[in-house]
Amino acid sequence: MSRVEREADALAARLAAACPGADPPCVVHRFGLLPAAVIALHAVARAGGRVALAHPAWDDDQLATFLGAVDPDLWVAPRGAEPPGPGWAAVPDPASGTGSEASADPASPAGIDVYVRARAEASTSHGPSGPTGGRLEPPPGTDVLLSTSGTGGAPRVVCHSWGTLATGAVAAARRNRFGPGDAWLASLAWAHVGGLAVAVRAAVGGGRVVIGPERFEPAGVAEAIERFGVTHASLVPAMLHALLERGVPAPASLRCVLLGGAATPPELARRALAAGWPVALTYGLTEMGSQVATGEPGTTPGVAGVVGPPLDGVELSIGAAGEIEVGGPARMLGYAGEPLAPGKRVATGDVGEIDDAGRLCVTGRRADRIVSGGTNVNPQEVEAVLVAHPAVREACVVGTPDDVWGEIVTAVIVPTLHEPEGLREWAAERLTGARRPRRWVMVEALPRTATGKVDRARVRARAAGDDGE
Repeated sequence: MSRVEREADALAARLAAACPGADPPCVVHRFGLLPAAVIALHAVARAGGRVALAHPAWDDDQLATFLGAVDPDLWVAPRGAEPPGPGWAAVPDPASGTGSEASADPASPAGIDVYVRARAEASTSHGPSGPTGGRLEPPPGTDVLLSTSGTGGAPRVVCHSWGTLATGAVAAARRNRFGPGDAWLASLAWAHVGGLAVAVRAAVGGGRVVIGPERFEPAGVAEAIERFGVTHASLVPAMLHALLERGVPAPASLRCVLLGGAATPPELARRALAAGWPVALTYGLTEMGSQVATGEPGTTPGVAGVVGPPLDGVELSIGAAGEIEVGGPARMLGYAGEPLAPGKRVATGDVGEIDDAGRLCVTGRRADRIVSGGTNVNPQEVEAVLVAHPAVREACVVGTPDDVWGEIVTAVIVPTLHEPEGLREWAAERLTGARRPRRWVMVEALPRTATGKVDRARVRARAAGDDGE
């Protein structure tokens, strides 16, 4: 029996003893990138509980909303982490006999605290900044509760079984050529479906999980890859951009860098390939347990939005108004409080098409579409033009109110070093009519959600409040 299995069994026994009346108990898991996080995931599954993954970067209101929806019984976190408010009692660790006050290395698998919620106080207990009421019943068979990113509105709680996640992991491992002897770098939060998927792929595929730096830092990531012979990694475009900007060479052991979570500018993908990074563009969503469509490592189509063919078992179609719809055995069971009928496909909110080669092309989100003077403008198309300018690091295009046009295209730009000279002329030569930005805002950085996606709502608010031309 491996150390992971021994530690997971011991923690599972603590969880089962702490909450014998709950069937199944709901266990909040809130860890950074620590080995103990993987132990805790296995332990909750072995104890027959539901795991509700909370992001360490959430603020008090986000955490309170999530806790209110999932109505937890137990809380597991690194040793020394505070419980989410009053009404929680420490569960002693038989190995130490002193409960949560025992001294232990928080980076070791043994450094885990467990708290149980006093159910007598459930109606009056409060989270960090608000009541924990508002429980949403998960569909039958739910094992895992994940929050969506909330970029398209209020976050929802996605419900999966270990079976749906394992099905997606098997298909992903086959597409990414991940198996025994391979190692996947954990660089995304566990509460991000792309982070959780790393642990699931390792469990079903026989590979290893290598824990990256708790806070993303290019040199630390490169060192972890080299030291542990990492073969696969999951990154969002902003992470890859940081690695390239620092001039970090592609480690020799890497065979696949899964790049998703946000649209990847073609120029970024080309730079990465030229530098030897074996990127594989991917599109996925929490509702499908991560990957939906993924390209081959080391090849990019060079066209904005084009990803790759769907994974085995994924049912992919384009519905009304060009919306991408997905289904198949890896599909979630539903949202908390909203089970899905068997066979029903998920409307993603993303717009796209399937090309003649069977590849998915994601052209944007329905909610992000700008209507200027009666003309529909896809922000991603404009962004792809702008980031191709050598003095533009990132661009986010949003619509801002206008008395004449209804909305105008506003470009929020993160320049490389200075005000991008000639950018407006560059855009005028390549963008016509309503797609041409009429307003420009320069910022030092784009606001992001806890999962690393650009927070368009905050960008839009910033853009509407800035003076432009």
